[in-house]
Amino acid sequence: MARLIIPIGIDIETVKTVFGSKNDLLFEQVIKSNCFKKLDEEFSFKRELADIIFKYILPENRVVTSSRLFGLIKGNDGRGLEGEWNDYGYALLVICCHVGVTFSKDNSEFVYGDSWWQINTLLRTNGSGLDLSRMIESRQIFDTPFEQADIYTNFYSKKEVVEFSSHMLIMEKDIEEKNKLLFNTLKKGLLQCIDKSLDLVIFSYEI
Repeated sequence: MARLIIPIGIDIETVKTVFGSKNDLLFEQVIKSNCFKKLDEEFSFKRELADIIFKYILPENRVVTSSRLFGLIKGNDGRGLEGEWNDYGYALLVICCHVGVTFSKDNSEFVYGDSWWQINTLLRTNGSGLDLSRMIESRQIFDTPFEQADIYTNFYSKKEVVEFSSHMLIMEKDIEEKNKLLFNTLKKGLLQCIDKSLDLVIFSYEI
């Protein structure tokens, strides 16, 4: 199995405004998108997409309940999201693809492999404190159920994107021909993020 990495330039705060927005138009646009059609056939997460847009409850409006009867009756965190992380992960992916800037048409150059590690080694050799490793690690970004499961999420802040890009440009002269597709696609995407003042959010899953 290989891992497909999907980098997306996006303002994280913009994505957060989608939660509980009850935006019917956005929901219809997302489910008509190619990204949704491709992924929903395999993973089926339309309900969780609707949860995020229509059922999510803002922190100030939540009613939190504790578990009772020695845990037999589960508590509720009041978010309005009752599904599993993986389904919310894919729902977040299609939302971000819709409102953000994707780096590649099919992300095939971002499949984890030899070019990935060779570029990562060059970044470290050139003293970069940021490299590609974070793209295949997972941490919570958005207010959904979360666990280290099938789909991973991570991000670089706007400030980190600028730093990351500067190291990429320094090492450009050392990139071998076989690694140029991945390098150039990533470099172009980082520069787009800088130009539009975007964070870089990464999703990844096994293919």
